Amino acid sequence: QALGSARGRAPAARVVAAGRPRGRFKPPPLQGARPRSMAQQAADLDDESLASEAELELVAALRAELQPELGALAAAGCDFAHVVGDVFLTRVVRGCDRDVVQAAAWYRKYLALRKEHGLDDIYRQCVAAGAKFEAGSMPGAAEVRRYYNTHFDEASLRTPQGYLIWYDSLGDVDQQAMKADMDRFKTYIKCVSEMRAVTADRLSREEKRLIKMVRVLDCEGVSPWGTDPEVFKMFRDFFFAFMKATSIEMVHRLYVVNCAWFAIKMYGFFSGMMPARMKSRSTPLGADFMSHDELTRYIPGDKLARLSATRSTDGDDGTTLQGSNRMLFAGGSMNKSVPAKAGQTVSWSFSMGLPSAAEASPRAGAGVADSGLAAMRGFAGAALDRVSGEVSDVFFGVSLWSESDGGSANGEDVAKEKVLVAPAKVDAGSGVVEGSVQAPFAGTVVLRWDNSESWVRAKLVAQYDIRCA
Repeated sequence: QALGSARGRAPAARVVAAGRPRGRFKPPPLQGARPRSMAQQAADLDDESLASEAELELVAALRAELQPELGALAAAGCDFAHVVGDVFLTRVVRGCDRDVVQAAAWYRKYLALRKEHGLDDIYRQCVAAGAKFEAGSMPGAAEVRRYYNTHFDEASLRTPQGYLIWYDSLGDVDQQAMKADMDRFKTYIKCVSEMRAVTADRLSREEKRLIKMVRVLDCEGVSPWGTDPEVFKMFRDFFFAFMKATSIEMVHRLYVVNCAWFAIKMYGFFSGMMPARMKSRSTPLGADFMSHDELTRYIPGDKLARLSATRSTDGDDGTTLQGSNRMLFAGGSMNKSVPAKAGQTVSWSFSMGLPSAAEASPRAGAGVADSGLAAMRGFAGAALDRVSGEVSDVFFGVSLWSESDGGSANGEDVAKEKVLVAPAKVDAGSGVVEGSVQAPFAGTVVLRWDNSESWVRAKLVAQYDIRCA
């Protein structure tokens, strides 16, 4: 959905167990008579406690209903904790609104999917490879991460509240390389799914609370007209569908960031197809996502800046401090992140240019004309430029994010943004723009060229040079 298409599938029909009396496993009342109020359901979304006594009764009822399936798993040696344990079954019960019949139906579909995709063997393969929930440790990671930019690490990427962080840069997908390596990519995603479940289950038991995930999908560089139909179909029919079907009560929050105007409009369309609980946890954000209070409470600004700086949409990984001919997509931006100690000076020099002048010019380090810039510019933007003349204006600003120390249990005051240079409009007529700031405290200095106000036209940073003294 984040890759952008106006087409979607009709939501699946609610599954019920055929031939079973619907009142067979009527759950006991939980803190009052059912149905629960909307306020209770909303509170449930952030419930990270382990099962209550009443929920344990529901888990026992679910086990009784699933006795043939659970017995078969045990006989086959596939009764893994992340598949049959109380923590996972608590997620199932809670995610199905404490309806045991619905929970049993979900679980049977889950077991069928595990069999279809060979997830028991995938899990054994991960264990044999010594994999953990870290993007580079999965089987096939070295090849997959050349064309798919993803970051997660159970040791270093956790929120101040203890949730796992998973960041994907969708605009960085090398679609041709992915198409040529589709089987390996799908196996990688299956490994990620298993290790996500294993890690969340283990941490939940260790920390005695349900550990969930804060998910960030970065749409910088994504456009509906730039997506290969085969790649889009894979994301829609396999990636997103598979991740949804293999987890329940796993995502605490989902943020889709750097959404252009059309992506936010499309989110409004597709969100109607989401499960109610997932919809309540999902937030689309534009290019100003780093100013969103809730997101930066979960992922402090310095950490968020370092993640977004890994974007390599046009061959720049965000840490390169000198370059030329950087095209900014319509609705997009370019961020440069510089770690700085208190008292250090960060200086910059850059100029804006016209996209048409760069399409046949070599990019720094490339040595050849970069015809790919024409594709990045987009047909609609190029056509508008021809009709009404080219424009080059963006907003440039500089902020400093304090270092996060994880010292606050609720995430407050862990990392704060200090605006060092307020965003101001610059264009090709500004000539060479130079400036510097001195970091008043240690943190990450983020320089941002923001084209979010342009819905159609790409802009060009002709050259830039950033230094930290």
